[in-house]
Amino acid sequence: MPIITPALLADLHDAAALRRFFGALGYAEQQQVSYTAQTLAWPENVAVELRGRVFELLADADAGFFQVLLLAPTADGAGLSQALLQRLFATLEQRGNEGLLLLPASDWATLELVLLVDPRPLAERQGPPALLRFRVAPRALYAHHVVALELLAVHAAGPGDVGELALRAFRRAQYERFFRSVNFFSSYYLEERIATDTTAGLSGIWLILLAQMPALRPQLAAGDARATLAALGWTSSAGEAGAPERLYFQGRALALVALLPPDHPLDLPLSATRYPQLELLAALEQQRQQQDGLAWAILTNGRTWRLYSHLTASISGAFYEVELAELLAYGSAADLRYFAGFFGAEALSSQVVLHVFASSQTLARATGENLKQVVFARVFPLLANAIADDLKRTGEYDGSAAQLQVIFRATLLLLYRILFVLYAESMRLLPTMHPAYYPHSLTFLLSDLALQPFTASHLKKPQTPTAYWAWQHLQALFAAISHGQPDWGVPKYNGGLFSAGAPPTGGTPNEHRAPHRLLARVQLGALDLGQALDLLGRDDTARAATMQDGARRLIDYAGLDVRRLGSIYEGLLEFQLLAAASGDLELQHTRAERKASGSYYTPDYIVAYIVEQAVGPVLAERAKQFAALMERLPAARRALEQAQRQEGNERISIATTKAKSDAARRAVAELEHAANESLLDLKILDPAMGSGHFLVAAVNFITDRLIVILNRHQAQNPLLARLAAIRTQIRASLQAQGVDTLISDEQLNNVNLLRRLVMKRCVFGVDLNDMAVELARLSLWLNSFTVGAPLNFLDHHLKWGNALIGARVQAVQQAMEGKHIGIGTQLDMFTSGSAFAEMLNLAGYIEQLVEIADANAQQVEQSEALYRSYEEHVVPVKRLLDLWVAQSFGNKVASELLQLHSGQSSDVDHLVDALMGRRQLAPHYQQAVAEARNLFQRHRFLHWDLDFPEVFLDLANKTWKPAAQMGFDAVVGNPPYVVFQLLGDAERNYLRSNYGYFVMKGDIYILFQEVAGRVTKREGNSGYIIQNKWLHATYGSAALKDIVSTSTIRELIDFHDSPVFEVSAYPLIIIRKHSGKTANPVTKIDIRGSSEEMILRHLLNKTEQPISHINVSRDSLTNINYISLELFADQIGQGVLTGHAEAFVLPSMSSIEDFPLSEQKFILPVVAGSDIGRYDITSLSYRQLLIYPYESSGKPVQANLIPNIIKHLTTYREELENRRNFGEFLINQGHSWYELRHPARGMFQRKIIFPEISLTNRFHFDEEGNIACIGSVYFLIRNKKFADFSSYALVSILNSSLLSHKLKAIAPTIRGGYYRYQSQYVKRLPIRRITFTTPAAERTALVAEGQRRYEAGLAQAASATDWRAWREHWRELWAWAEARLPQLADGNPDVANEQSDVVHDLLAHLAEQMIALHKRKQAAAAHFTDWLAQETGSAPSEWTLKTVVQSFWAQPWLELERALQKNRGRFVQTQGLRGKHADAALQPLLRAAQREWMAACATLAPTLSAISATDRLIDLLVYRLYGLTDEEIDLVEG
Repeated sequence: MPIITPALLADLHDAAALRRFFGALGYAEQQQVSYTAQTLAWPENVAVELRGRVFELLADADAGFFQVLLLAPTADGAGLSQALLQRLFATLEQRGNEGLLLLPASDWATLELVLLVDPRPLAERQGPPALLRFRVAPRALYAHHVVALELLAVHAAGPGDVGELALRAFRRAQYERFFRSVNFFSSYYLEERIATDTTAGLSGIWLILLAQMPALRPQLAAGDARATLAALGWTSSAGEAGAPERLYFQGRALALVALLPPDHPLDLPLSATRYPQLELLAALEQQRQQQDGLAWAILTNGRTWRLYSHLTASISGAFYEVELAELLAYGSAADLRYFAGFFGAEALSSQVVLHVFASSQTLARATGENLKQVVFARVFPLLANAIADDLKRTGEYDGSAAQLQVIFRATLLLLYRILFVLYAESMRLLPTMHPAYYPHSLTFLLSDLALQPFTASHLKKPQTPTAYWAWQHLQALFAAISHGQPDWGVPKYNGGLFSAGAPPTGGTPNEHRAPHRLLARVQLGALDLGQALDLLGRDDTARAATMQDGARRLIDYAGLDVRRLGSIYEGLLEFQLLAAASGDLELQHTRAERKASGSYYTPDYIVAYIVEQAVGPVLAERAKQFAALMERLPAARRALEQAQRQEGNERISIATTKAKSDAARRAVAELEHAANESLLDLKILDPAMGSGHFLVAAVNFITDRLIVILNRHQAQNPLLARLAAIRTQIRASLQAQGVDTLISDEQLNNVNLLRRLVMKRCVFGVDLNDMAVELARLSLWLNSFTVGAPLNFLDHHLKWGNALIGARVQAVQQAMEGKHIGIGTQLDMFTSGSAFAEMLNLAGYIEQLVEIADANAQQVEQSEALYRSYEEHVVPVKRLLDLWVAQSFGNKVASELLQLHSGQSSDVDHLVDALMGRRQLAPHYQQAVAEARNLFQRHRFLHWDLDFPEVFLDLANKTWKPAAQMGFDAVVGNPPYVVFQLLGDAERNYLRSNYGYFVMKGDIYILFQEVAGRVTKREGNSGYIIQNKWLHATYGSAALKDIVSTSTIRELIDFHDSPVFEVSAYPLIIIRKHSGKTANPVTKIDIRGSSEEMILRHLLNKTEQPISHINVSRDSLTNINYISLELFADQIGQGVLTGHAEAFVLPSMSSIEDFPLSEQKFILPVVAGSDIGRYDITSLSYRQLLIYPYESSGKPVQANLIPNIIKHLTTYREELENRRNFGEFLINQGHSWYELRHPARGMFQRKIIFPEISLTNRFHFDEEGNIACIGSVYFLIRNKKFADFSSYALVSILNSSLLSHKLKAIAPTIRGGYYRYQSQYVKRLPIRRITFTTPAAERTALVAEGQRRYEAGLAQAASATDWRAWREHWRELWAWAEARLPQLADGNPDVANEQSDVVHDLLAHLAEQMIALHKRKQAAAAHFTDWLAQETGSAPSEWTLKTVVQSFWAQPWLELERALQKNRGRFVQTQGLRGKHADAALQPLLRAAQREWMAACATLAPTLSAISATDRLIDLLVYRLYGLTDEEIDLVEG
């Protein structure tokens, strides 16, 4: 039983509490004993520093020999100097005592412990000792601090043992855990899950290991790596010279190993020519490239052991490490498993480590998915509303679309900042465990929030909208990371993420930095901010914990891959903030954004494969270039040495020898620079980068491959020398900041510095969403974070723009000046006086920027300043190109203006002067220029050679590169999937006139193929994953013909319907070399698989044969026993599309009163997609009114019959007349201006309705045919083809888990994990054929029997958690269903003998029951919400957080209380009251509401239980109806 309990720690805020604490540890409590400076015999000049304070003796042990002293805090928090601590130690030592000094902070929130014991062996005790110390927060203790404090217990201590026990405790406090996992295992999994994980028998193996550890411990020697390897069951054999050894178990090679001298840091070289870490990583990378190569590698110095694997995303950036020396000294047998279980021969040979690795990945995916749901549903709305609330408080809120967009972006930015800190602290990239930093950390703040429920009332921090303590904590932390805070041990990281957005001196504010400026001036209240942080920091298990240690368990962000974290936040980019009727801000899709979506999260293995295939050949060629240059360097260096020796030769003139030396020095420098550039001058582009997934993978891949190359040339390697110089610069910067002692050279190792250099030099990205650019930058920073080094400047490589729209400088110049030459040819006008010459002259800025390593904050600022200068000076050319592009958007005056100023370079100069405001233009020309600027703002033109000058310019010579060298080395990515028909006319016309691959029925991803051809080097590569449809469709023929004739298709891999993505997107990988031609016919590799593991295996083996495998989502549901849903439908249509929602959708139900009764029949209550539940409409009173100007016959009503409606619509007449349908104006198609764009006339019939976008299937049967719906709803009208098939039965099947699973394999996802339920996807759902052959009487009797068994099952209490448990609960009905649905030996239904019509009838009955149960639930819930409305005088439907109230039965009371607190300004009880008076008036309501809530939940419980049980019964019956095996059901259930 633990000694230290939560109760013992709950109130450590005075001497008495500390006395009790040490008493529990076995010390003798002492009263009224204290030491003053006088009793300690200290001189007066020393006593002054004590400021009258005394050392109070709290307790002692070992007959008074060991003393526990307390120095009470001062109001200003002053501690005790090192000199006084040493004096106190010396005084106690002279008296023959040892002790422990406690130094509380002024508010007692933290407690520093100083051990007054000399930790050195007796023989080494000369001079004062370095006293051990550590700091704890009693209310937020780390687990290892609890262990350390418990080690102070003296119950069983003998004479003279207490000092040694205390030393052990203090040393244990230094180790949070004895293992460290960096992008390898999940620490949370290892600590909390492995002992109970039954996968592959892991929990049993973990238990067996525990029994083996006592016998193993004596055999392990921290200083002798070979002895330890032998104890772990390994034998070894030496590798070739400079190569790692191999480890064998039972005669089979399993791993590589590199053994360092004892205590030598793992990440540092042995000498100038020996880098064991690089050697090991290079060897492992080479093993990865071999079939059946070794997967594991161990690096050790005997004390520290590190495990690498090529199964990780990056070999060099992921490892598992154990401090064996500390583990043996301070760890238990249970702790020792974390070493033996992963480094032992038996563990690696039995695939235990593989299973742990896979389980960690599974847990990480589940954690990431849960986080995604929490961020979308709760965190983002909380933070956005908190920002809006503060703007309302200050009177700045206007609710305009522009302001909501800034709030949206500011919320995203705040989330990015929080994500950065959460990840960096979890990975210990920030000094989380450093005593000076921890009280200011986000980890501490999250712990503080978690422990508020356990805190005494008088100590609780206020959780109100105007309590800003949590926000101030965050802002101080952000400022420390941005600007540095030496007192906390934080260097300056800069980078712009935490910038306040202020413009440079004399500059104008950047619109892109508006979110930064907003966050700098708002204050977020603890009510919303605290909850948002808690949701980000802890999972449901921690929030439900009843003990402090469980409540403080934070989400293991270190176990989440950076790319998966990026994908969570990338989904938010598809949303926008809209103000609800209640005034709350809600996160919603807009139609435009839904059209613009189409990107899927690409699995890591697909990304890694594309990057390797596209970038690998480039690196292989660069390796040859580097090797050739390295061969020339020794001779050049010898020539330099010879020249330097001759400098003292009197027979040769000084001038001659100096000239020779200078020439030789230049030759060496040029060769070294060329060698470095051969590796670093790589240019990899993702033209639609999203969260930066492909760019992160490219950085890791290049880093790992460069390690192999560098390992071949360790001696006098110029790139290694550059890394050493960068390390020296970083170290000097840290020393200047006063934080160098906290950061070791190991943290600044070559691998980390190389990854950082690759990030700045080698990757480029474009995205149309500016917040995606921020997110990609964040992903790259987190992936390449180097402790102590500032965040790299990346603005020059990550661009906000449209990769499909823009112009090229040379092409524009050629057209305007009449130069009929090709791209890449040098033009004579690149001399002084040309309007375009300035661009080349500015190449010097970029040349300097490329060479800066960003080793310190000053260099980052220099990079930023250089790029800012380039951007400012290149504006003239940029505006000219914008004007050029505007022509293609129908700006005819722009064409006239450009034609007028074409011809001589002086004519172009005059136009540029006008564009810059230095000349006046005629008004109509000026308007054309303004329109070009507006078009740029709307479409974000990207001019490739202006935006990425180093890709197209020879920077050193300030000229254009030759055509063959111009462009990117490789282009990779997953471009968006968006059909051209969904684009606006102007954008579509531009693409049609500028792209040869454009065909109206095509998709944007085809044009990204053309972009790759335009911007890739002639010998460069591209690799995309796109859809396969274009290969077989007519609209793709022109693109395929051009691709085959202008490039070499190296690989074309078709995945068909394999589940590469979470939806069935029919993806295809295409890898091209942009030179040569492709043989005809094109070879295509077909890969089919039902799991990630199978797809990956076939992908790596390059099999050209399709793989047969049962796949519930497709294969097992496509045969004659199933009918597609479209065959049931007379129509699958979409609800009303207005073309102008503001005009036709009225803001509230009361708005109908503004119209006379004669016109009110043309105003309909409508449901939206969010109103539709499974078997019900969740908002029976409806929330919106729609003007529907049509007669019952479907014809438009005459305008003179609805004068008031016409008057209302006239306000919007101009916009309504400009509405289009498939590119044509509605009024030109014979419609009246006041008609709807799509009136959905078929919706006034019996129908099945479902939302357009949903996380899962939500179908409802509108039996009366009176539910009107808007465009976010689809509906199915039945035909008469399958008249016997009940619509109720059909709805029950459609709402089942199986059909939901099937839909997710068909429909595309949009960011956020939602699915599209459009007709083209829903119509493909397979519906089981029903044989209606059972005689009527028998059928009726059997259905009645099924209904009786159903009622009996409902009457039984159910506590099932998975489908098997539910099957056991419904075992009688399951047996009844099996009897009705016999199967043949091959698993297909025995149609001749089945009674599927009986099961059909029961499903129809269950659907009716579900509809009735949901109505009962709504009626019961209404009693509570009506009571709230009556008591508060305010309808909950108008409240902030109304969704919490409307689903009150699913919420804990604290959530409901928060909703009441949030809305108290609306309540009659608090009107006119503020502050404490409002709080007091609210208390009776809160108490009454809690009573009513409890009663309502109790009333609802039976209904909710019946709904759950019936729902699962329907799932089971559908599984049986479709003939699924248990394994297939497991797949569906996940």
